[in-house]
Amino acid sequence: MNLLLEFLIKNGYKLPQESNFKSKVKGYFGISEFSKEEDV
Repeated sequence: MNLLLEFLIKNGYKLPQESNFKSKVKGYFGISEFSKEEDV
């Protein structure tokens, strides 16, 4: 497990549900489509 993620979880951070995360990103940034493509 990622060390930073492990630290956050131990200190009360909870991973958001995917649908909740997507709705917040859409609301804040106007992004509704996600792709796993990365520019190299």
